[in-house]
Amino acid sequence: MARTLFKFLILALMTTVRAEEGERTMVHTYEVFVDIKEFGSLMSNTTRIMSERYEINARSLLRADDSALERAKNDHPQATEFDVRITRLLH
Repeated sequence: MARTLFKFLILALMTTVRAEEGERTMVHTYEVFVDIKEFGSLMSNTTRIMSERYEINARSLLRADDSALERAKNDHPQATEFDVRITRLLH
């Protein structure tokens, strides 16, 4: 398990460096989970905590992170907190 995670991190780092250098790279599909906290109203202390799963096509981890955050903000405009986790490289 640790070896697989290490390989994933090395591949993701290499992809990120190449994308930042402007080199043509493949687009990968990442599995991304976003934890979301949403308050009911301004007058209430109640919160909804949820998690959304996205499959994001991106050239690098940084772009996948940004894309998932943007999608979550569009899907949940009333949310106040977001936590993005890239969990797997799918393709």
